[in-house]
Amino acid sequence: MTITRQQIIDALGNELKNNSFVFAFWLEGADALNTIDEYSDMDVWLDVQDGHEGMVIEQIQSILSKIAPLDFEHEIDHPHPKIRQKFYHNELRTMMLFGY
Repeated sequence: MTITRQQIIDALGNELKNNSFVFAFWLEGADALNTIDEYSDMDVWLDVQDGHEGMVIEQIQSILSKIAPLDFEHEIDHPHPKIRQKFYHNELRTMMLFGY
């Protein structure tokens, strides 16, 4: 089974648009620069109401897990106190970075 970037974007957008704590959802990196190739990851960023990041992270993990089982996730400390970054990888070999 193959999953496309657009399927991931659509699944996230369709679910997150109903979450009143998510103010914006956009792509950066190769998607934003229109330089996507077979090695490109997905850099997804969201503007989330303060204090609700954990709930949105759980929702995103649920959405991504419905597309394909996740085999890796890692959250890093970001130097900016209002930014959280989490990496996901699924069994279909799609790497995704989420910034909140």
